[in-house]
Amino acid sequence: MWDTALSVTSNVGLSALDGGGRAIRWTSSDNGLLNEETGAISRPSYTDGDAQVTLNAEVDANGTTYEKVYDLTIKAADITNADIQGHWARTSAETLAAKLIIEGRSDGSFDPGAGLTRAETAALLVRAIGIGASEAKAGLSNISGKWYEAAVSSAYTAGLVTGCEDGTFCPDGLVTREELAVILARAAAYSSGTALAGNSAETQLSDAESVAGWAAEAVRQMAAAGIVRGDADGRFKPQVTAVRAEMAVMLNRLLEMLGCV
Repeated sequence: MWDTALSVTSNVGLSALDGGGRAIRWTSSDNGLLNEETGAISRPSYTDGDAQVTLNAEVDANGTTYEKVYDLTIKAADITNADIQGHWARTSAETLAAKLIIEGRSDGSFDPGAGLTRAETAALLVRAIGIGASEAKAGLSNISGKWYEAAVSSAYTAGLVTGCEDGTFCPDGLVTREELAVILARAAAYSSGTALAGNSAETQLSDAESVAGWAAEAVRQMAAAGIVRGDADGRFKPQVTAVRAEMAVMLNRLLEMLGCV
């Protein structure tokens, strides 16, 4: 085992026996990170940050209990776990993570293929373009006391997001690609004070006619600016749910264009 204080940068298993074959009893100042039954230390989540932990090892020998104390810094789990390594969105995800704009899941993964929720979208945009806390309440019936309350209130007051028809925010509702284009266009206008302009040659989407009328102008603007793009066949797939990887890439492009990254 360790003889000095050090940093733990991966999940580890503690020794069950000492050099003499005697059982070691492990205890920790943070029981949420140590499984005393299995001796496994798990790194804190990306959002929780590094943890300072004291480990105590006790061994009984010849009627005497011996104790050794270890002071550890357990590094938070990386956002770039296996599910983002080699992924086409990795660079964008890492760029945004380094600026504390985007976060991984509690297990340290990025979950790139997960559908993007309305609550996540509001939180990402508020962090990305630096919208301050809103003194006005959003007037939405189901955000009070939730982790996203402040972000949704700020995004709502800034005009980036709207409520649902029933007066709620629908925080867990998934965002489609055309909805995301509309929200990003609003964010661009809010940040720059004007709608983005771009090369009209970039607006060629083979399924542009399937974009809803209310989203058509925003999709055109975002495509012209190079923020949203079609697939290999030029399809935008407007009604398909946007995923976290796509949001990372689109948001990073938008911030680059605005000069924010």
